Amino acid sequence: MRVLVLVCLVLPCAMGQMLLSSSAFPNMGNIPAEHGCDPVWRDDYRPSVPLEWVRTPSKTQSFVLLMDDIDNDGFVHWLVKDIPKDTTSLPVDASEVNMPAGAIELINSKSLDFFSGPCPPPGEQHTYRFRLYAMPKASTHLDQIKPESLKASDITSQIEDEALYVAVYVGRFKVPEAAGNGTTNSTVPV
Repeated sequence: MRVLVLVCLVLPCAMGQMLLSSSAFPNMGNIPAEHGCDPVWRDDYRPSVPLEWVRTPSKTQSFVLLMDDIDNDGFVHWLVKDIPKDTTSLPVDASEVNMPAGAIELINSKSLDFFSGPCPPPGEQHTYRFRLYAMPKASTHLDQIKPESLKASDITSQIEDEALYVAVYVGRFKVPEAAGNGTTNSTVPV
């Protein structure tokens, strides 16, 4: 299996490798606040980031998407398996609402079966990794792991040998200051 960390300079983009991107932020850029935790309420629901991918291997039958916090020992924020092979993007807020037919969102490290936005401790900036695995089967078996002990390495160890390719996209997030301290704040979801 080959790994591509997207630093899309002229050469890697021209080589025909699978690429993962987001219209919400550049690779290695800041994930917008609306996708992360609320500084006051620190609620669990946030709209998932939009993701797009191109140049998938011809033998791809499905995809597995994994989002984890590199700075928090691989804490899993989003895990989706069996994304259909013809899918080339997930729109903003796809989690729970607009997932492709057949895609299955699995329990993450917060015991949630949907996107759990970035939420580092106040004052800290963390780095979040999105990995899209091109898989050779329409359905990928993943052993159930207790959420409180789930780490990205638990997932990658199960699928990396089987994956045809993995594309990686990275974003950073820092909890914005609370309302009244110079930044905006979202409202309590209903």
